[in-house]
Amino acid sequence: MAAARVKEQFEEEMRQQLVEEEGLLDESEWRQLMGATSSRAVGRQQGSNKEEIIRELGNLFPSYSPASIAAAAAAAADLEAAVFHLLSSVPPSVEDDEQVPLEIFEEASLAGSTSVSSSPPARAASRPLASAAAGSLKTPPVTTGACGFGLWFDVKTKDQPIVITGLRSASSPGLNWGQGQAVRMKVLTTSGTGRGKELNPSAWELVGEEEVSLPMVSWADTNPEYGSLPLQQPLRIPPNSVRSFLLHTNDLYGLVQSVGAGAGGTMEFWDEDEDGPQPYRCGSEITSNEHLEIRCGLSIGAMLFEEFEGVALPQPGGFAGVIEYTVG
Repeated sequence: MAAARVKEQFEEEMRQQLVEEEGLLDESEWRQLMGATSSRAVGRQQGSNKEEIIRELGNLFPSYSPASIAAAAAAAADLEAAVFHLLSSVPPSVEDDEQVPLEIFEEASLAGSTSVSSSPPARAASRPLASAAAGSLKTPPVTTGACGFGLWFDVKTKDQPIVITGLRSASSPGLNWGQGQAVRMKVLTTSGTGRGKELNPSAWELVGEEEVSLPMVSWADTNPEYGSLPLQQPLRIPPNSVRSFLLHTNDLYGLVQSVGAGAGGTMEFWDEDEDGPQPYRCGSEITSNEHLEIRCGLSIGAMLFEEFEGVALPQPGGFAGVIEYTVG
């Protein structure tokens, strides 16, 4: 019963976000989406087994421990019920995994080592080599189901020059109904902030484009893992300067986005009600360290450098992932 309540609450939150807040779907499209999801779940229930459920949960929630995934699969009759059982539980610690038999999980992992996707195989995104000791800055975990075709965001250096050597991010679990797939990723950059340049293609330089398969990250992942984005060469940013990056994919679920306050990770439910973290605004700081600061930009639609029609977008879009760099 608890899983069913979590399911209903989660679906209502997604409906409010996609239909009422962002206007990405109308009510009829939302009902069609839910109907397709239910039909898919029924089909899975008829032909599924525990190994398949474990494999699917592992794909959807890569940062959850094998023990919690195995427990969710054992407690549920089908994949849909297992998902909501997992989301309603507290992820066990790494130490807990050592005390739980994981033979089923290991067998499922081996069984799932061969891809059945019809998508062409994707290369891992190229990663430039750094000539100095590397640093990195990781954003806080995402706290909602926000995702999109892409976004731009700003990076501001402090009192030393920085060389960006790598970018890492993730796709949404909604990608290909939770199966994941390769997406066409473009990385563009411009000197200074991206604000005011959203519709000006001449202001941006393409610095990476590849078909890549990224990890899928959800608001339930408290320690997400991110995959490399294509970056052809290191990019130097002078001290006390700003450089903007634009990431764009060919799928609505291609890129997860951070929006600030929410209900995921270790946060209390909608922290802004308790004077906690507030939703990001364009220009808000997402995270920082002694070398650089990552600032929120705006979401980008299906077509680069084009106005949205009939939708109250773009919305603030925060980068979720890791920036790798060297100093000097």
